[in-house]
Amino acid sequence: MRGIGFPMCNHLSDEKLSRLTAGELGAVQRLLAQAHLEKCWQCRLRREALERSALQLAEYRNCLVERIPSNPDRRSALLMLMHQRSETVSPPRESGIALFSVIGKSDTWMTPMLASFLIIACAACLLFMVWRRPTATVSAAELLNRAESADRAVLYGKPGVIYEKIGIRTASGRIEQEIYRDAHRERRRRASDADAKIEAPLQSVLESAQVNLDDPLSIASYRTWYDGQQKKVDAVSQGGGLLTLSTRTPEGSIRQETITVRASDFHPIQRTIRTADDEVIEIAELNYALLDWSSVNETLFEPLAAPRLENPVLVSALPSLPALPTEAELDSAELEALLTLNRLHADEGERISIARTDHGIEVKGIVDSTERKQEVVNGLRMLQHVKAEVLSTAEVRSDTAEALPLQPTSIRAIDPAASPLEEYVDAQPQKKLLLNDAPRDLVDAAFKVRRSADELNTLATKFTNSAEGTTANAAIKELTQSYTQRLSAALDNESSILRQFGLDETANVPASISAQISLPAEARRNDALCQEMVTDDSATRRTAVEIAADIRDSIVRIRSAIAIRGEIGSKESSGGDRPDEQ
Repeated sequence: MRGIGFPMCNHLSDEKLSRLTAGELGAVQRLLAQAHLEKCWQCRLRREALERSALQLAEYRNCLVERIPSNPDRRSALLMLMHQRSETVSPPRESGIALFSVIGKSDTWMTPMLASFLIIACAACLLFMVWRRPTATVSAAELLNRAESADRAVLYGKPGVIYEKIGIRTASGRIEQEIYRDAHRERRRRASDADAKIEAPLQSVLESAQVNLDDPLSIASYRTWYDGQQKKVDAVSQGGGLLTLSTRTPEGSIRQETITVRASDFHPIQRTIRTADDEVIEIAELNYALLDWSSVNETLFEPLAAPRLENPVLVSALPSLPALPTEAELDSAELEALLTLNRLHADEGERISIARTDHGIEVKGIVDSTERKQEVVNGLRMLQHVKAEVLSTAEVRSDTAEALPLQPTSIRAIDPAASPLEEYVDAQPQKKLLLNDAPRDLVDAAFKVRRSADELNTLATKFTNSAEGTTANAAIKELTQSYTQRLSAALDNESSILRQFGLDETANVPASISAQISLPAEARRNDALCQEMVTDDSATRRTAVEIAADIRDSIVRIRSAIAIRGEIGSKESSGGDRPDEQ
Protein backbone atom coordinates (compact mmCIF):
# COMPACT_ATOMS: atom_id res chain seq x y z
CA MET A 1 0.00 0.00 0.00
CA ARG A 2 2.97 2.31 0.29
CA GLY A 3 3.31 5.02 -2.29
CA ILE A 4 -0.36 4.82 -3.32
CA GLY A 5 -2.40 7.98 -3.04
CA PHE A 6 -2.05 11.68 -3.31
CA PRO A 7 1.55 12.97 -3.65
CA MET A 8 2.89 13.72 -0.20
CA CYS A 9 6.53 14.49 -1.16
CA ASN A 10 8.68 15.73 -4.07
CA HIS A 11 6.51 18.80 -4.51
CA LEU A 12 7.26 21.48 -7.09
CA SER A 13 9.60 24.16 -5.78
CA ASP A 14 8.53 27.80 -5.55
CA GLU A 15 11.01 28.71 -8.31
CA LYS A 16 9.57 26.12 -10.69
CA LEU A 17 6.00 27.25 -9.95
CA SER A 18 7.00 30.86 -10.63
CA ARG A 19 8.68 29.94 -13.92
CA LEU A 20 5.66 27.82 -14.91
CA THR A 21 3.32 30.74 -14.21
CA ALA A 22 5.56 33.10 -16.23
CA GLY A 23 5.82 30.62 -19.14
CA GLU A 24 9.60 30.22 -18.79
CA LEU A 25 9.77 26.43 -18.47
CA GLY A 26 10.80 24.23 -21.37
CA ALA A 27 8.34 21.92 -23.06
CA VAL A 28 9.40 18.76 -21.18
CA GLN A 29 9.57 20.43 -17.78
CA ARG A 30 6.22 22.10 -18.39
CA LEU A 31 4.57 18.75 -19.20
CA LEU A 32 6.07 17.12 -16.10
CA ALA A 33 4.98 20.02 -13.91
CA GLN A 34 1.42 19.96 -15.29
CA ALA A 35 1.22 16.19 -14.77
CA HIS A 36 2.29 16.66 -11.13
CA LEU A 37 -0.26 19.45 -10.61
CA GLU A 38 -3.08 17.19 -11.83
CA LYS A 39 -2.36 14.80 -8.95
CA CYS A 40 -1.08 17.10 -6.18
CA TRP A 41 -3.69 19.37 -4.62
CA GLN A 42 -1.10 21.07 -2.38
CA CYS A 43 0.96 22.33 -5.34
CA ARG A 44 -2.24 23.42 -7.11
CA LEU A 45 -3.16 25.53 -4.08
CA ARG A 46 0.33 27.06 -4.00
CA ARG A 47 0.20 27.89 -7.71
CA GLU A 48 -3.24 29.48 -7.36
CA ALA A 49 -1.97 31.55 -4.41
CA LEU A 50 1.03 32.69 -6.49
CA GLU A 51 -1.18 33.66 -9.43
CA ARG A 52 -3.53 35.59 -7.14
CA SER A 53 -0.59 37.47 -5.64
CA ALA A 54 0.77 38.38 -9.08
CA LEU A 55 -2.63 39.61 -10.25
CA GLN A 56 -3.13 41.68 -7.11
CA LEU A 57 0.34 43.18 -7.54
CA ALA A 58 -0.35 44.07 -11.19
CA GLU A 59 -3.68 45.67 -10.25
CA TYR A 60 -1.99 47.65 -7.50
CA ARG A 61 0.69 48.85 -9.92
CA ASN A 62 -1.95 49.95 -12.46
CA CYS A 63 -3.75 51.92 -9.76
CA LEU A 64 -0.49 53.68 -8.84
CA VAL A 65 0.33 54.49 -12.47
CA GLU A 66 -3.15 55.90 -13.11
CA ARG A 67 -2.85 58.19 -10.10
CA ILE A 68 0.46 59.72 -11.29
CA PRO A 69 -0.27 62.70 -13.60
CA SER A 70 1.62 62.89 -16.88
CA ASN A 71 3.73 66.10 -16.78
CA PRO A 72 6.58 66.34 -19.37
CA ASP A 73 8.00 69.49 -17.76
CA ARG A 74 8.47 67.88 -14.36
CA ARG A 75 10.05 64.83 -15.96
CA SER A 76 12.53 66.97 -17.93
CA ALA A 77 13.41 68.94 -14.78
CA LEU A 78 14.08 65.69 -12.90
CA LEU A 79 16.37 64.40 -15.65
CA MET A 80 18.27 67.68 -15.73
CA LEU A 81 18.76 67.63 -11.97
CA MET A 82 20.02 64.05 -12.08
CA HIS A 83 22.42 64.97 -14.88
CA GLN A 84 23.82 67.90 -12.91
CA ARG A 85 24.37 65.82 -9.79
CA SER A 86 26.05 63.07 -11.77
CA GLU A 87 28.62 65.59 -12.94
CA THR A 88 29.30 67.13 -9.50
CA VAL A 89 29.28 63.95 -7.41
CA SER A 90 31.96 61.35 -8.04
CA PRO A 91 30.31 57.91 -8.15
CA PRO A 92 32.02 55.16 -6.13
CA ARG A 93 32.13 52.61 -8.95
CA GLU A 94 32.30 52.55 -12.74
CA SER A 95 28.91 50.86 -12.97
CA GLY A 96 27.31 53.88 -11.34
CA ILE A 97 29.03 56.30 -13.73
CA ALA A 98 27.85 54.30 -16.71
CA LEU A 99 24.31 54.10 -15.47
CA PHE A 100 23.92 57.83 -14.74
CA SER A 101 25.65 58.80 -17.96
CA VAL A 102 23.25 56.71 -19.95
CA ILE A 103 20.30 58.18 -18.05
CA GLY A 104 21.53 61.68 -18.66
CA LYS A 105 22.12 61.12 -22.37
CA SER A 106 18.94 59.25 -23.15
CA ASP A 107 15.45 59.48 -21.72
CA THR A 108 14.32 56.14 -23.14
CA TRP A 109 15.40 54.28 -19.97
CA MET A 110 12.87 55.98 -17.69
CA THR A 111 9.82 54.62 -19.45
CA PRO A 112 6.69 53.39 -17.61
CA MET A 113 7.57 49.85 -18.72
CA LEU A 114 10.93 49.98 -16.94
CA ALA A 115 9.33 51.42 -13.80
CA SER A 116 6.69 48.69 -13.83
CA PHE A 117 9.34 46.01 -14.19
CA LEU A 118 11.32 47.36 -11.24
CA ILE A 119 8.20 47.54 -9.05
CA ILE A 120 7.15 43.99 -9.94
CA ALA A 121 10.67 42.65 -9.34
CA CYS A 122 10.88 44.25 -5.89
CA ALA A 123 7.42 43.00 -4.94
CA ALA A 124 8.23 39.48 -6.16
CA CYS A 125 11.38 39.42 -4.00
CA LEU A 126 9.38 40.62 -1.01
CA LEU A 127 6.67 37.98 -1.56
CA PHE A 128 9.32 35.28 -1.89
CA MET A 129 10.94 36.32 1.40
CA VAL A 130 7.57 36.31 3.15
CA TRP A 131 6.76 32.92 1.61
CA ARG A 132 10.00 31.37 2.82
CA ARG A 133 9.89 32.93 6.26
CA PRO A 134 9.45 30.25 8.95
CA THR A 135 6.26 30.54 10.94
CA ALA A 136 5.46 29.09 14.33
CA THR A 137 3.16 26.05 14.25
CA VAL A 138 0.29 25.59 16.64
CA SER A 139 0.02 22.71 19.09
CA ALA A 140 -2.16 19.66 18.46
CA ALA A 141 -4.70 20.70 21.12
CA GLU A 142 -4.95 24.26 19.76
CA LEU A 143 -5.40 22.99 16.20
CA LEU A 144 -8.24 20.66 17.21
CA ASN A 145 -9.93 23.29 19.40
CA ARG A 146 -9.82 25.98 16.72
CA ALA A 147 -11.04 23.54 14.07
CA GLU A 148 -13.98 22.55 16.31
CA SER A 149 -14.80 26.23 16.89
CA ALA A 150 -14.84 26.80 13.13
CA ASP A 151 -17.14 23.78 12.71
CA ARG A 152 -19.53 25.14 15.37
CA ALA A 153 -19.55 28.52 13.60
CA VAL A 154 -20.93 26.76 10.52
CA LEU A 155 -23.43 24.84 12.64
CA TYR A 156 -24.92 28.01 14.13
CA GLY A 157 -24.31 30.27 11.14
CA LYS A 158 -26.29 30.75 7.95
CA PRO A 159 -28.83 27.96 7.27
CA GLY A 160 -28.38 25.93 4.13
CA VAL A 161 -27.00 22.72 2.69
CA ILE A 162 -23.32 21.82 2.64
CA TYR A 163 -22.25 20.23 -0.62
CA GLU A 164 -18.99 18.32 -0.45
CA LYS A 165 -17.29 16.14 -3.05
CA ILE A 166 -14.96 13.62 -1.44
CA GLY A 167 -12.27 11.45 -2.99
CA ILE A 168 -11.26 8.23 -1.17
CA ARG A 169 -8.06 6.60 -2.44
CA THR A 170 -6.89 3.11 -1.50
CA ALA A 171 -4.58 0.54 -3.07
CA SER A 172 -7.50 -0.98 -4.97
CA GLY A 173 -8.60 2.27 -6.58
CA ARG A 174 -10.30 5.59 -6.04
CA ILE A 175 -13.88 6.43 -5.10
CA GLU A 176 -15.51 9.82 -5.54
CA GLN A 177 -18.65 10.59 -3.57
CA GLU A 178 -20.92 13.63 -3.40
CA ILE A 179 -22.36 14.39 0.03
CA TYR A 180 -25.19 16.74 0.96
CA ARG A 181 -25.87 17.53 4.61
CA ASP A 182 -27.88 20.08 6.54
CA ALA A 183 -25.56 22.81 7.83
CA HIS A 184 -27.63 23.04 11.05
CA ARG A 185 -27.90 19.21 11.36
CA GLU A 186 -31.65 19.37 11.74
CA ARG A 187 -32.55 17.18 8.76
CA ARG A 188 -31.04 13.78 8.11
CA ARG A 189 -29.85 12.72 4.67
CA ARG A 190 -31.67 9.87 2.95
CA ALA A 191 -29.68 6.78 2.03
CA SER A 192 -28.60 6.80 -1.63
CA ASP A 193 -27.03 4.43 -4.16
CA ALA A 194 -23.71 6.25 -3.75
CA ASP A 195 -23.37 4.77 -0.26
CA ALA A 196 -23.05 1.30 -1.81
CA LYS A 197 -19.81 2.30 -3.59
CA ILE A 198 -17.87 1.79 -0.35
CA GLU A 199 -17.31 -1.91 0.15
CA ALA A 200 -17.73 -3.66 3.49
CA PRO A 201 -13.98 -4.15 4.26
CA LEU A 202 -13.30 -0.47 3.64
CA GLN A 203 -16.33 0.53 5.73
CA SER A 204 -15.01 -1.61 8.59
CA VAL A 205 -11.64 0.16 8.52
CA LEU A 206 -13.31 3.58 8.38
CA GLU A 207 -15.51 2.71 11.34
CA SER A 208 -12.42 1.63 13.33
CA ALA A 209 -10.87 5.01 12.50
CA GLN A 210 -14.06 6.77 13.72
CA VAL A 211 -14.79 8.14 10.21
CA ASN A 212 -18.38 9.31 9.76
CA LEU A 213 -19.44 8.55 6.18
CA ASP A 214 -21.87 11.51 6.21
CA ASP A 215 -18.96 13.81 7.10
CA PRO A 216 -15.65 11.97 6.49
CA LEU A 217 -13.49 15.02 7.27
CA SER A 218 -15.31 15.84 10.51
CA ILE A 219 -13.07 17.23 13.23
CA ALA A 220 -15.43 15.75 15.86
CA SER A 221 -14.92 12.20 14.53
CA TYR A 222 -11.15 12.70 14.40
CA ARG A 223 -11.27 14.02 17.98
CA THR A 224 -13.18 10.91 19.06
CA TRP A 225 -10.41 8.65 17.71
CA TYR A 226 -7.69 10.99 19.01
CA ASP A 227 -9.02 11.09 22.59
CA GLY A 228 -9.39 7.31 22.61
CA GLN A 229 -5.66 6.71 22.17
CA GLN A 230 -3.87 6.30 25.50
CA LYS A 231 -0.38 6.30 23.95
CA LYS A 232 0.14 8.68 21.06
CA VAL A 233 2.80 10.88 19.49
CA ASP A 234 1.68 14.13 17.83
CA ALA A 235 3.45 16.18 15.17
CA VAL A 236 2.13 19.41 13.64
CA SER A 237 3.62 20.67 10.36
CA GLN A 238 2.87 23.86 8.45
CA GLY A 239 3.46 24.83 4.83
CA GLY A 240 1.68 26.26 1.83
CA GLY A 241 -1.05 27.79 3.96
CA LEU A 242 -1.92 24.40 5.47
CA LEU A 243 -1.61 22.82 8.92
CA THR A 244 -1.26 19.05 9.29
CA LEU A 245 -1.67 17.13 12.54
CA SER A 246 -0.19 13.62 12.48
CA THR A 247 -0.95 11.25 15.38
CA ARG A 248 0.82 7.91 15.72
CA THR A 249 -0.04 5.17 18.21
CA PRO A 250 1.66 1.81 18.84
CA GLU A 251 -1.59 0.01 19.67
CA GLY A 252 -4.84 -0.89 17.94
CA SER A 253 -5.82 -1.59 14.35
CA ILE A 254 -5.27 2.06 13.35
CA ARG A 255 -1.63 3.09 13.83
CA GLN A 256 -1.66 6.60 12.38
CA GLU A 257 -4.10 9.30 11.35
CA THR A 258 -3.44 12.74 9.92
CA ILE A 259 -5.81 15.66 9.48
CA THR A 260 -4.96 18.66 7.27
CA VAL A 261 -6.72 22.02 7.67
CA ARG A 262 -6.38 25.40 6.03
CA ALA A 263 -4.38 27.76 8.22
CA SER A 264 -6.67 30.67 7.30
CA ASP A 265 -9.96 29.25 8.60
CA PHE A 266 -9.06 25.76 10.01
CA HIS A 267 -11.37 24.05 7.51
CA PRO A 268 -10.39 20.33 7.11
CA ILE A 269 -9.49 19.31 3.57
CA GLN A 270 -7.68 15.97 3.91
CA ARG A 271 -7.48 12.96 6.23
CA THR A 272 -5.12 10.00 6.02
CA ILE A 273 -5.45 6.64 7.80
CA ARG A 274 -2.70 4.03 8.16
CA THR A 275 -3.64 0.62 9.56
CA ALA A 276 -1.55 -1.93 11.43
CA ASP A 277 -1.17 -3.84 8.11
CA ASP A 278 0.44 -0.73 6.58
CA GLU A 279 -2.67 -0.06 4.48
CA VAL A 280 -3.12 3.62 3.60
CA ILE A 281 -6.49 5.26 3.03
CA GLU A 282 -6.54 8.90 1.95
CA ILE A 283 -9.65 11.06 2.02
CA ALA A 284 -9.48 14.46 0.30
CA GLU A 285 -11.98 17.23 -0.27
CA LEU A 286 -12.39 17.90 -3.99
CA ASN A 287 -15.13 20.53 -3.78
CA TYR A 288 -17.03 22.34 -1.04
CA ALA A 289 -19.90 24.83 -1.10
CA LEU A 290 -22.66 26.13 1.17
CA LEU A 291 -25.89 26.17 -0.86
CA ASP A 292 -29.29 27.71 -0.20
CA TRP A 293 -32.18 25.36 0.37
CA SER A 294 -33.85 26.80 -2.74
CA SER A 295 -31.08 25.41 -4.96
CA VAL A 296 -31.17 21.88 -3.50
CA ASN A 297 -33.61 19.05 -4.09
CA GLU A 298 -35.19 18.58 -0.66
CA THR A 299 -36.00 14.94 -1.42
CA LEU A 300 -32.36 14.22 -0.57
CA PHE A 301 -33.32 14.70 3.10
CA GLU A 302 -35.83 13.21 5.47
CA PRO A 303 -38.86 15.50 5.95
CA LEU A 304 -39.21 17.53 9.12
CA ALA A 305 -42.03 16.41 11.40
CA ALA A 306 -44.74 19.10 11.22
CA PRO A 307 -46.55 19.91 14.50
CA ARG A 308 -50.19 18.76 14.61
CA LEU A 309 -52.71 21.48 15.53
CA GLU A 310 -55.92 20.41 17.29
CA ASN A 311 -57.79 23.67 16.61
CA PRO A 312 -56.06 25.86 13.96
CA VAL A 313 -58.52 28.74 14.36
CA LEU A 314 -58.01 28.93 18.12
CA VAL A 315 -54.25 28.54 17.84
CA SER A 316 -53.96 31.34 15.27
CA ALA A 317 -55.75 33.71 17.63
CA LEU A 318 -53.28 33.09 20.47
CA PRO A 319 -50.04 35.04 20.71
CA SER A 320 -47.04 33.14 19.30
CA LEU A 321 -44.72 31.82 21.98
CA PRO A 322 -41.29 30.32 21.47
CA ALA A 323 -41.52 26.55 21.13
CA LEU A 324 -40.05 24.54 23.96
CA PRO A 325 -37.37 22.01 23.05
CA THR A 326 -38.46 18.40 22.77
CA GLU A 327 -37.20 15.63 25.01
CA ALA A 328 -34.94 14.40 22.21
CA GLU A 329 -33.47 17.90 21.81
CA LEU A 330 -32.92 18.17 25.56
CA ASP A 331 -31.22 14.77 25.60
CA SER A 332 -28.95 15.86 22.76
CA ALA A 333 -28.18 19.18 24.47
CA GLU A 334 -27.40 17.47 27.79
CA LEU A 335 -25.12 14.99 26.02
CA GLU A 336 -23.27 17.85 24.30
CA ALA A 337 -22.87 19.66 27.63
CA LEU A 338 -21.59 16.48 29.34
CA LEU A 339 -19.18 15.85 26.48
CA THR A 340 -17.84 19.42 26.55
CA LEU A 341 -17.27 19.32 30.31
CA ASN A 342 -15.64 15.90 29.96
CA ARG A 343 -13.20 17.16 27.32
CA LEU A 344 -12.36 20.12 29.57
CA HIS A 345 -11.93 17.72 32.56
CA ALA A 346 -14.49 19.87 34.42
CA ASP A 347 -16.34 16.79 35.71
CA GLU A 348 -13.48 15.48 37.84
CA GLY A 349 -13.94 17.46 41.04
CA GLU A 350 -14.85 21.04 40.15
CA ARG A 351 -18.02 22.57 41.59
CA ILE A 352 -20.12 22.34 38.44
CA SER A 353 -23.65 20.95 38.18
CA ILE A 354 -25.99 20.23 35.28
CA ALA A 355 -29.76 20.64 35.63
CA ARG A 356 -32.55 20.12 33.09
CA THR A 357 -35.55 22.44 32.79
CA ASP A 358 -38.40 22.74 30.29
CA HIS A 359 -36.48 25.47 28.47
CA GLY A 360 -33.06 23.79 28.24
CA ILE A 361 -29.97 22.65 30.09
CA GLU A 362 -28.51 24.85 32.83
CA VAL A 363 -24.84 24.49 33.75
CA LYS A 364 -23.89 26.27 36.98
CA GLY A 365 -20.71 26.22 38.96
CA ILE A 366 -17.69 27.84 40.52
CA VAL A 367 -14.12 27.46 39.24
CA ASP A 368 -10.77 28.54 40.63
CA SER A 369 -9.77 31.36 38.24
CA THR A 370 -11.10 33.78 35.66
CA GLU A 371 -9.12 31.98 32.95
CA ARG A 372 -10.74 28.65 33.85
CA LYS A 373 -14.17 30.30 33.87
CA GLN A 374 -13.59 31.71 30.38
CA GLU A 375 -12.44 28.32 29.13
CA VAL A 376 -15.58 26.57 30.40
CA VAL A 377 -17.96 29.32 29.22
CA ASN A 378 -16.40 29.40 25.73
CA GLY A 379 -16.78 25.65 25.44
CA LEU A 380 -20.50 25.76 26.32
CA ARG A 381 -21.40 28.99 24.53
CA MET A 382 -22.06 27.50 21.10
CA LEU A 383 -24.25 24.62 22.34
CA GLN A 384 -27.93 24.91 21.53
CA HIS A 385 -30.43 24.90 24.45
CA VAL A 386 -27.53 25.16 26.95
CA LYS A 387 -27.19 28.08 29.36
CA ALA A 388 -23.94 28.47 31.30
CA GLU A 389 -23.66 30.39 34.57
CA VAL A 390 -20.09 29.81 35.73
CA LEU A 391 -18.30 32.13 38.15
CA SER A 392 -14.77 32.36 39.45
CA THR A 393 -14.05 32.22 43.17
CA ALA A 394 -13.25 35.93 43.12
CA GLU A 395 -16.72 36.77 41.77
CA VAL A 396 -18.89 34.67 44.06
CA ARG A 397 -20.16 35.27 47.58
CA SER A 398 -19.92 32.67 50.29
CA ASP A 399 -23.69 32.07 50.45
CA THR A 400 -23.82 31.41 46.70
CA ALA A 401 -20.90 29.02 46.88
CA GLU A 402 -22.58 26.96 49.58
CA ALA A 403 -25.68 26.53 47.40
CA LEU A 404 -23.73 24.72 44.68
CA PRO A 405 -23.00 20.99 44.99
CA LEU A 406 -19.41 19.94 45.43
CA GLN A 407 -17.89 17.16 43.36
CA PRO A 408 -15.49 15.73 45.97
CA THR A 409 -12.46 13.65 45.15
CA SER A 410 -12.70 11.67 48.40
CA ILE A 411 -15.47 10.69 50.82
CA ARG A 412 -14.09 12.12 54.07
CA ALA A 413 -10.92 12.63 56.04
CA ILE A 414 -9.24 9.35 56.88
CA ASP A 415 -7.84 8.49 60.31
CA PRO A 416 -5.97 5.20 59.80
CA ALA A 417 -5.26 4.74 63.50
CA ALA A 418 -6.32 1.27 64.70
CA SER A 419 -7.57 0.37 61.22
CA PRO A 420 -7.11 -3.13 59.78
CA LEU A 421 -4.45 -1.79 57.40
CA GLU A 422 -2.58 -0.12 60.30
CA GLU A 423 -2.61 -3.34 62.33
CA TYR A 424 -1.36 -5.28 59.28
CA VAL A 425 1.53 -2.85 58.82
CA ASP A 426 2.40 -2.94 62.54
CA ALA A 427 3.07 -6.66 62.20
CA GLN A 428 5.46 -5.96 59.31
CA PRO A 429 7.75 -3.06 60.32
CA GLN A 430 9.57 -3.08 56.97
CA LYS A 431 6.37 -1.78 55.35
CA LYS A 432 5.75 0.98 57.87
CA LEU A 433 7.10 3.67 55.54
CA LEU A 434 4.64 2.63 52.84
CA LEU A 435 1.62 3.67 54.91
CA ASN A 436 1.84 7.49 54.58
CA ASP A 437 -0.99 8.56 52.21
CA ALA A 438 -2.02 5.03 51.18
CA PRO A 439 -5.31 5.02 53.18
CA ARG A 440 -6.49 8.29 51.60
CA ASP A 441 -5.37 7.17 48.12
CA LEU A 442 -7.29 3.91 48.51
CA VAL A 443 -10.50 5.74 49.48
CA ASP A 444 -10.05 8.26 46.67
CA ALA A 445 -9.67 5.45 44.14
CA ALA A 446 -12.78 3.70 45.48
CA PHE A 447 -14.78 6.92 45.22
CA LYS A 448 -13.69 7.41 41.59
CA VAL A 449 -14.73 3.82 40.85
CA ARG A 450 -18.17 4.46 42.30
CA ARG A 451 -18.61 7.80 40.53
CA SER A 452 -17.51 6.46 37.13
CA ALA A 453 -19.81 3.44 37.51
CA ASP A 454 -22.75 5.75 38.28
CA GLU A 455 -21.96 7.88 35.21
CA LEU A 456 -21.80 4.79 32.99
CA ASN A 457 -25.10 3.55 34.39
CA THR A 458 -26.72 6.96 33.76
CA LEU A 459 -25.57 6.92 30.14
CA ALA A 460 -26.87 3.38 29.62
CA THR A 461 -30.28 3.96 31.21
CA LYS A 462 -31.03 7.60 30.43
CA PHE A 463 -29.62 8.30 26.98
CA THR A 464 -28.99 5.08 25.08
CA ASN A 465 -32.64 4.46 24.23
CA SER A 466 -33.66 8.11 23.72
CA ALA A 467 -30.67 9.47 21.77
CA GLU A 468 -31.06 9.56 17.99
CA GLY A 469 -28.72 10.57 15.23
CA THR A 470 -25.04 10.14 14.49
CA THR A 471 -23.98 13.08 16.69
CA ALA A 472 -25.75 11.74 19.78
CA ASN A 473 -24.39 8.22 19.25
CA ALA A 474 -20.87 9.59 18.86
CA ALA A 475 -21.24 11.62 22.09
CA ILE A 476 -22.49 8.56 24.02
CA LYS A 477 -19.65 6.46 22.66
CA GLU A 478 -16.99 9.05 23.56
CA LEU A 479 -18.41 9.59 27.06
CA THR A 480 -18.67 5.85 27.66
CA GLN A 481 -15.08 5.40 26.61
CA SER A 482 -13.90 8.25 28.86
CA TYR A 483 -15.81 7.02 31.94
CA THR A 484 -14.60 3.45 31.33
CA GLN A 485 -10.99 4.63 31.14
CA ARG A 486 -11.40 6.52 34.43
CA LEU A 487 -12.96 3.49 36.05
CA SER A 488 -10.15 1.21 34.85
CA ALA A 489 -7.51 3.69 36.04
CA ALA A 490 -9.10 3.85 39.51
CA LEU A 491 -9.17 0.04 39.72
CA ASP A 492 -5.50 -0.02 38.71
CA ASN A 493 -4.77 2.38 41.58
CA GLU A 494 -6.53 0.09 44.07
CA SER A 495 -4.56 -2.92 42.83
CA SER A 496 -1.31 -0.94 43.01
CA ILE A 497 -1.95 0.04 46.64
CA LEU A 498 -2.72 -3.54 47.62
CA ARG A 499 0.41 -4.67 45.79
CA GLN A 500 2.55 -2.33 47.88
CA PHE A 501 1.53 -4.17 51.03
CA GLY A 502 1.66 -7.69 49.54
CA LEU A 503 -2.15 -8.03 49.45
CA ASP A 504 -2.50 -8.57 45.69
CA GLU A 505 -3.08 -12.31 45.35
CA THR A 506 -5.08 -13.24 42.26
CA ALA A 507 -8.84 -13.49 42.74
CA ASN A 508 -11.02 -15.90 40.74
CA VAL A 509 -14.63 -15.13 39.81
CA PRO A 510 -16.71 -17.87 38.17
CA ALA A 511 -17.86 -16.99 34.63
CA SER A 512 -21.46 -17.90 35.49
CA ILE A 513 -21.50 -15.22 38.19
CA SER A 514 -19.87 -12.43 36.14
CA ALA A 515 -22.79 -12.27 33.70
CA GLN A 516 -25.11 -11.34 36.56
CA ILE A 517 -23.01 -8.52 38.03
CA SER A 518 -24.65 -5.12 38.59
CA LEU A 519 -21.97 -2.50 37.98
CA PRO A 520 -23.41 0.22 40.30
CA ALA A 521 -24.03 -2.26 43.11
CA GLU A 522 -20.56 -3.78 42.80
CA ALA A 523 -18.99 -0.29 42.79
CA ARG A 524 -20.80 0.55 46.05
CA ARG A 525 -19.56 -2.73 47.54
CA ASN A 526 -16.01 -1.86 46.47
CA ASP A 527 -16.31 1.55 48.12
CA ALA A 528 -17.55 0.03 51.38
CA LEU A 529 -14.71 -2.52 51.43
CA CYS A 530 -12.04 0.16 50.95
CA GLN A 531 -13.63 2.21 53.74
CA GLU A 532 -13.55 -0.84 55.98
CA MET A 533 -9.86 -1.38 55.21
CA VAL A 534 -8.72 2.07 56.42
CA THR A 535 -11.23 2.93 59.19
CA ASP A 536 -12.42 1.42 62.45
CA ASP A 537 -16.16 1.87 61.74
CA SER A 538 -17.02 -1.72 60.92
CA ALA A 539 -19.19 -3.48 63.46
CA THR A 540 -17.64 -6.82 62.53
CA ARG A 541 -13.89 -6.59 62.94
CA ARG A 542 -11.93 -8.35 60.15
CA THR A 543 -8.27 -8.53 59.27
CA ALA A 544 -6.67 -6.66 56.37
CA VAL A 545 -5.98 -9.95 54.58
CA GLU A 546 -9.68 -10.91 54.66
CA ILE A 547 -10.80 -7.46 53.48
CA ALA A 548 -8.14 -7.39 50.72
CA ALA A 549 -9.43 -10.71 49.39
CA ASP A 550 -12.91 -9.19 49.03
CA ILE A 551 -11.47 -6.03 47.39
CA ARG A 552 -9.60 -8.16 44.85
CA ASP A 553 -12.78 -10.10 44.20
CA SER A 554 -14.69 -6.83 43.70
CA ILE A 555 -12.05 -5.49 41.27
CA VAL A 556 -12.30 -8.62 39.11
CA ARG A 557 -16.11 -8.53 39.15
CA ILE A 558 -16.17 -4.86 38.10
CA ARG A 559 -13.75 -5.54 35.25
CA SER A 560 -15.97 -8.42 34.14
CA ALA A 561 -19.02 -6.14 34.14
CA ILE A 562 -17.12 -3.58 32.04
CA ALA A 563 -16.09 -6.26 29.55
CA ILE A 564 -19.68 -7.50 29.22
CA ARG A 565 -20.94 -3.95 28.61
CA GLY A 566 -18.29 -3.48 25.93
CA GLU A 567 -19.26 -6.71 24.17
CA ILE A 568 -22.95 -5.77 24.16
CA GLY A 569 -22.17 -2.29 22.88
CA SER A 570 -20.06 -3.71 20.05
CA LYS A 571 -22.84 -6.08 18.97
CA GLU A 572 -25.44 -3.32 19.01
CA SER A 573 -23.25 -0.88 17.03
CA SER A 574 -22.52 -3.54 14.39
CA GLY A 575 -26.17 -4.52 14.03
CA GLY A 576 -25.79 -7.92 15.70
CA ASP A 577 -28.39 -9.73 17.78
CA ARG A 578 -29.12 -8.24 21.17
CA PRO A 579 -28.63 -10.47 24.21
CA ASP A 580 -32.36 -10.67 24.84
CA GLU A 581 -32.98 -11.77 21.24
CA GLN A 582 -30.57 -14.66 21.24
